[in-house]
Amino acid sequence: TKEMLEQNLFKDVLGEYATNVSGTSVRKNNVKLSGDKCNGVILLPGEEFSYNNVVGKRTKENGFGEAAAYLNGETVQEVGGGICQTSSTLYNAVLYANLKITERTNHTFVSGYVPIGRDATVSWGGPDYKFKNTYDFPIYIEGYCSNRNLVFNVYGDTTASNKTYDFTSEVYETLTPNTQTIQDPNLPEGQTVTEKAPTTGYRVKTYLHTYENGALVKTEQISNDTYQKVDGVVKVGTKKVQAPPIAEPPAQQPEE
Repeated sequence: TKEMLEQNLFKDVLGEYATNVSGTSVRKNNVKLSGDKCNGVILLPGEEFSYNNVVGKRTKENGFGEAAAYLNGETVQEVGGGICQTSSTLYNAVLYANLKITERTNHTFVSGYVPIGRDATVSWGGPDYKFKNTYDFPIYIEGYCSNRNLVFNVYGDTTASNKTYDFTSEVYETLTPNTQTIQDPNLPEGQTVTEKAPTTGYRVKTYLHTYENGALVKTEQISNDTYQKVDGVVKVGTKKVQAPPIAEPPAQQPEE
């Protein structure tokens, strides 16, 4: 009945997560704008959420600006830079809500705003981030920015379950980068310049832990991610620098 729905619909938080938003004002606006577009989405039982469909194409006409983003392993200025923080924050809230993830891809490199193995990269045209409402009741997504934090809450009804969820990530392999040294005849001898800083890569497994009445009842692997390493490049100067000529001391005048 309508009365039953009003009493139980969206009354409980199924999952919640928050991340700190940093960077330029343009990046912060991109994060806020993409969060606002996710805010208020309702998924009926069986319906699937598509991040790209909900947020739409990232263009200046749609309010997005240029900010730092990863492209083919490089950091570039891209319209919509920063919105992967929104998808990653939502991903974590959805994990705690125990909804079914139907599409998710990790970043090329480790992200600083969520734990390793717990990010979700997105790009217009793919990859996308998707999940499905597997409950028998509707869910409601709330997203907003407050005090430089991006917050997502997933609302539903917890009265039918006494289960809670947690996650751990295990780095099972470290990918150590190399550093290439290049002799540069245009740099003064002995001077060094780091052209590309090395970045360590990782292979990571993430596990879902299910608790019932506070007791651990199940552990299962939910992802196996690889974050690439980046080899460094250092230039070493070989250009000979001539020492300035030594000035001859002035000749002493004979004393009178």
